[in-house]
Amino acid sequence: MAKPVTTVVMPANAAGEQQAARLAELRAEAAAGSDALQAALQLLQALHERGVLELLTALFARGDRVLNSLVELLSQAETVRAMQNLLTLAAQIGQLDPQRWERCLAGVAAGLQAAAVTPPPARPLGVFELLRQLKDPDVSAGLAAGLAFLKAVGKITRTGMQGSDRVEEGASASPPQSAAGLATQPAAGTTTLSGGAL
Repeated sequence: MAKPVTTVVMPANAAGEQQAARLAELRAEAAAGSDALQAALQLLQALHERGVLELLTALFARGDRVLNSLVELLSQAETVRAMQNLLTLAAQIGQLDPQRWERCLAGVAAGLQAAAVTPPPARPLGVFELLRQLKDPDVSAGLAAGLAFLKAVGKITRTGMQGSDRVEEGASASPPQSAAGLATQPAAGTTTLSGGAL
């Protein structure tokens, strides 16, 4: 009785034919994606010229040591506080109205530009000159915005909470308070933020 065949010997020419077929397929795929290959080669060349490939190679070669250093860095109290501060900042920024925030930043940019091109006065400004400046609607609006900002910061600093004590949107700043805690009224003959008469 004949013995079953357990091994198949591949002829040498058949293996060579398979390799040739694979090379032909690779050539065809490379020809089809020549643009992508050229872009990939340019990217690799740029990474090599800037030392990024060497950095990645060293990073993967010393992966355990880098991971241990990263874990040690993240476990430090300063890093934990920094991450908490970033999360708190992101949460607070998320509560801002984008349109009002854009308008506020545009005002800050315009103010910085105006301050950069405005020459210093030839002589110090007097009290009456400052009072005349208060009649300018733009100056009055800027002072009102600044007072509203200071009031909101002071309220949060004083109460330590942002719940029901948050300044309502659109509310104007109240008059500044004196040392005794009473609201001061503008004296007769002086100007107000709304541009009253001198």
